[in-house]
Amino acid sequence: MNLKKLIPSLLLFIAFIAFHNSFENNLFELGLSWTMSGIAPYFLQFISAVLFGIQFNLFGPLESIKRRRIISVSSVIVLCGIAFAVHPIYEGDFDNTFDEIHLASKTGEVPEGLTMIALPGCPFCKSRVKTLNQLYARNPRKEIQVILASSDADMLSYYKKNLSAGIQALNAKNPQFYAELAQGRFPCFIYNDGTGDIRRWAQNGFGSSALDWIEKR
Repeated sequence: MNLKKLIPSLLLFIAFIAFHNSFENNLFELGLSWTMSGIAPYFLQFISAVLFGIQFNLFGPLESIKRRRIISVSSVIVLCGIAFAVHPIYEGDFDNTFDEIHLASKTGEVPEGLTMIALPGCPFCKSRVKTLNQLYARNPRKEIQVILASSDADMLSYYKKNLSAGIQALNAKNPQFYAELAQGRFPCFIYNDGTGDIRRWAQNGFGSSALDWIEKR
């Protein structure tokens, strides 16, 4: 029984956890979808955990095959638990929960393409700037804009400073209209295809699956 044979799979598991974000970013830059880039690091961690469990079952220090199997299965569960504890999956990360609305004559008030409706001082709105920049970098021909539900031009400074040059940051001409459109939940994401039908996402529903859908439009 050689415990040294367990070390490579354990080190592999640790490496996949330590470089989780790097793996995800590299896969994303290679052109994988938002969803696949996000899932792949967890899949690799799961495979390495299973590999460790198999090796423990084969080379573990216990004489009883039954005990080795119990511990090997338990080790897979524990390692997967550690992986999710270090890199938790939050509500909405892979989501695409939306509702469709028809604004009739007011459709023209919403620009075509993707619009993020933001609120001054909203930290969740600011945290989405990176997502919008990544989306624009992969899709530079898509219309993307941030509309602030406020008429105060000074509140736009953060977005104008941090958004990619091709993404507009605007004050709402009718802040009340946009606040109602967002249903008081910020950020709110709106996709207008120009036909009058509009798709709307709240923050927790705008995950990687929603971004994949937008890229295909």
